[in-house]
Amino acid sequence: MTVPSATDRAKFETTKRLLAQIINEGLASATVEESVVEPTQQRQRQLCIQNSSNNADSEWVKVNLKLNAFVDVDHDGKVRSLVLPESLEPPVITKRLKQGGVKEVLSPDEIFRFVIPWFVGAVGDTVSIDQIASQFRNSAEHQEAPLKPINGVDLPSMLMPDLAFVSVPRADMQVVGPFEQTIEPLLKTLEVVDETISTAAAADNERIIVPCFARQLPAIFLHFPNAVFTKSVEKCADAQASMRTVTVHPDLKFDYHLKLSLGCQLTSGLRLIGPWVASAGPIFSELLDKLLPPDLWLYKEIASATGAQAEYIKGGQLSCILREDLEPRARSNNQALIMSGALAQRPLYRDNRSYAEILFALETEEEKKSWFARYLACAFKIILTPLVRHGIGMEAHSQNLVARVCLRTKQVIGFAIRDFGGVKLHMPTLESQGFGIDPSRLARDGTAMTDKLEDVWSKVHHALLQNHIGNLISAMGLDTNGVGWEIVREELATSLLNDEHSGTAGREIYEYFMRETMPFKCFLKMKMEGKYRDCIDRDLPNVVLSK
Repeated sequence: MTVPSATDRAKFETTKRLLAQIINEGLASATVEESVVEPTQQRQRQLCIQNSSNNADSEWVKVNLKLNAFVDVDHDGKVRSLVLPESLEPPVITKRLKQGGVKEVLSPDEIFRFVIPWFVGAVGDTVSIDQIASQFRNSAEHQEAPLKPINGVDLPSMLMPDLAFVSVPRADMQVVGPFEQTIEPLLKTLEVVDETISTAAAADNERIIVPCFARQLPAIFLHFPNAVFTKSVEKCADAQASMRTVTVHPDLKFDYHLKLSLGCQLTSGLRLIGPWVASAGPIFSELLDKLLPPDLWLYKEIASATGAQAEYIKGGQLSCILREDLEPRARSNNQALIMSGALAQRPLYRDNRSYAEILFALETEEEKKSWFARYLACAFKIILTPLVRHGIGMEAHSQNLVARVCLRTKQVIGFAIRDFGGVKLHMPTLESQGFGIDPSRLARDGTAMTDKLEDVWSKVHHALLQNHIGNLISAMGLDTNGVGWEIVREELATSLLNDEHSGTAGREIYEYFMRETMPFKCFLKMKMEGKYRDCIDRDLPNVVLSK
C-alpha cells in the first residue's frame, strides 16, 4: 500500500471537511453505497454525493466511509444525519460524463469547483467563487492586504514568529485593564524604548507601546497612519495552536501570553482580534473568576489594547490581549496541561491511534469507554454547572478547553478554559443574581450577551457536544453503533438530572440537548454570502441521539 505524502494528507484534511460541510448544509444529497473489494473480499462503504436537484448518474463525488462510522439514512436512502469529517477516508473520486469521465481528486479547490454548479444559485454571490476556491487551496495565501503572502516554507517562521513593537497615539487605542503596567517588564527586558514617550506617569503620556507580529506591520501602518515602529525582536516566542497567541520564551520571565492580531486567512476568517473581543476579555474574566467552579481554571485576560476605530477590519488590525499563563500553576500542582483538541489528533505516521489512546495507554474498547466516561464526567461537571446555575455558556470546543492531568495518577482531574470571545451570557439570570455588566464598558457590536436562554444552550451544544466530544468519539473509534454517544447521554443525565443542585434548570437543559434536531452552523453558506459573525443555521438530526 502506498503511504500518502504529508502534502496529500494535508489536502485531504481540508477536502474531508469540505465534503462533510456540503452534505451537512444540504447543498448536495448523499447516499451510502456498500461493496466487496476483490480479491480480498473486504467490505467497503462509500458516500456518493450528488446534485440535490438532479440525481442522475451523470456526475457525482464519491469518498470512502469508515466501516464503523455512524450514518443515518431516510426512507429514500439519503443521508440525513450529521456527517463528521473524521468518518471520511481517501480516495475521492469524481465523475463528470461530458468532461473527462472518472478521476481521482485530492485538492479541495478542485472539488469545490466541481460541485459549485450544483448549488451556486442557492446562495448569495457576495464572495467570488475563485476567491473561495483559492482559499481552500491555501487559506494562508489570502490575507488582509498589504501583507506578504505566506507559503509552506514560511510556516517555521509562524511557529516561532518575530515580534515588533509600535508606538501609537493613545487616542487611537482603547485600553482595558492595567495594560501598560503589565507589559512594562517585558519592554524593559527586551529594551524596547520609544523616545516619543516621556518618563512621566503613563496616564499623562500621549502615546502607548503595543506589541504585534512583525509580519502584521504593513497592515498596521495602513490603518494606523500615526503608528511609529519602535523595535522588532526575533524568535522570542512560540505560537500556540491558534497561531495568533504566543508564549513568550521562559528566559524573558514574562507571566502572560500575548494574543495578537494576525491578518491571515486561517480556517473560517481573518485571525484579527476585533475591538469588542479585546475589550470584553478583561471584563468577562472578572465576572467568570467569581462564578466558575474551582476545578475549571481560568486563563484570565488581564488587560488589552485595541484600535479605537469602530470598524472591525480596521480596529482589529492592532490588538493585544495579555492572558495569564497557567503553566507555572500547573507545575506547582504536579499537573500537565494538554489542549483537548490534541487528544483527538494522531501521529503523522506509523500509529493510527489517537493521542488519547496513546498517552493514557487505552488498549481495549472497555478501557477506552471507561476513560471516556471519566473524561465526560469531569468536563460536564465544570462546564454544565455554570450553565445551570448562572446561564453562562462557555465556548468549550476542543481548542479552548485544556485538560489538566495529574502527573502522579495520569488521570484527567480538571480543565482550564481560555478565549472568551465566543462566550454566551444570559443577562436576565446574571442580573437577577447581582452580576450585571455595564454595556458602556464594552466596544460596540458584541454578541455575547443575550436575553434568550436557548442561545446559550445552543452555544454549549455546538461547541462542547457537536465539536469537542464528537471529534473525540470519532478519533477514539467509539462511534461504532453509537457506543460513544450512549456514554454521552448517560453522563448528561447524571450531570443534569441526578445532580441535586441542577433542579428545574438542569432538566430543561437536558431536554433541550435531547431534542430530535439541533441547529448546525452552515459555515460554507456563510463564506459564500460574505458573512463571518452573522450565523446561518440548518436543523439536523441531533448527533447526541446517534445509536
